[in-house]
Amino acid sequence: MWEKSLRWLAVAVLLMCLGLPGSAVAAHSPIVSQEELLQAAVQYLHDRFASPEVRLKVSPLSHLKRWVVGGPFDSLAVTAPNLPLRGGYTPLTISAKQNGKVIRSLVFAVDLHIFQPVLVAQSRILPRTPLKGAPVVKKEVDVSRLHSPPLHSVAQLAGKMARRVIQPAQPLTEADVMPVLLIQRGEKVTLQYNRGSLHIELTARALQDGAQGEVIWLLNPQTRQRIQGRVVDRSLAIVP
Repeated sequence: MWEKSLRWLAVAVLLMCLGLPGSAVAAHSPIVSQEELLQAAVQYLHDRFASPEVRLKVSPLSHLKRWVVGGPFDSLAVTAPNLPLRGGYTPLTISAKQNGKVIRSLVFAVDLHIFQPVLVAQSRILPRTPLKGAPVVKKEVDVSRLHSPPLHSVAQLAGKMARRVIQPAQPLTEADVMPVLLIQRGEKVTLQYNRGSLHIELTARALQDGAQGEVIWLLNPQTRQRIQGRVVDRSLAIVP
């Protein structure tokens, strides 16, 4: 009996010296639970993207209950290959490292929800409505499913109008707004041509809508010639 106990003690000492699974010298167990993977993912996402203005909610999508690393490791490293993050399905790469060397990696998918204070319409806004003084309020919403970057400040509405109908409680995005039109198709426009001391001014008809700085086509009604003009002010364009 004594010899048998000594034999098992010798095996245990050998395992400790070799650093095999179960050894007391391993910094972590070679098996990582889903909770540990999620904790590493949440910590990475919060460190990289969270702020006083941004709140994150993370839940696992991977059905993996545990990850068998296959050897001792001393740290877990997380990276997000698809940046910037937009929310929803988000694949993360988690690597187990020992002394800075990657032992094994896996893809761990999470469902990411991003909450930010953004501009939200208080009432219905019709297309082409100037947004200066529009009925909007700043409110925290889940921006994860938005297909365009949201607007965060009323300063972003300066010189803008609604591109489409904006419904009550709808977050405003870059896709919902456009520059205010200074020239509308069909209206009469003063077109100026300036080259040195030569100054020509005529009245043309706009063939396109135009915002500040845009180049549009105009029609000279006398010659029926099409001319390009750069929009500089209300009903005013210059030949570029």
